[in-house]
Amino acid sequence: MSAASVPLKNLDFECFSQAEKASATLDEKLVGDAMAVLTRQGPFACVLYLESEAHKKGQAEKVNKVLGSVSEVLKLVDSTTAETPGKVLEKIQKDLPKLLLAQRLLLQFFTYLRYQVKANQ
Repeated sequence: MSAASVPLKNLDFECFSQAEKASATLDEKLVGDAMAVLTRQGPFACVLYLESEAHKKGQAEKVNKVLGSVSEVLKLVDSTTAETPGKVLEKIQKDLPKLLLAQRLLLQFFTYLRYQVKANQ
């Protein structure tokens, strides 16, 4: 199969689609905080932050929806059967270019998610 016949995915649109799915009833502060953690500490810290927020009262359903979308965004970088964002990142972290792409896609996802949350308010 030649490279020309492989269908390419629009990763930007995929990030937008996942953000649209996850945006209902989310708190803008949570999204902003997740973006800040991602920017300052990276994708592993961002996933840990979201997992810790899921344990707070009344946040579990909302945050788990975001974590599911984060998993789908990460799977755009490397197809895997792993279910959790942490497991997907474990596989991706062995390849620096993939890890950097994953971080960039997550930033794009959270940017779209923030816009979606603002539009829903």
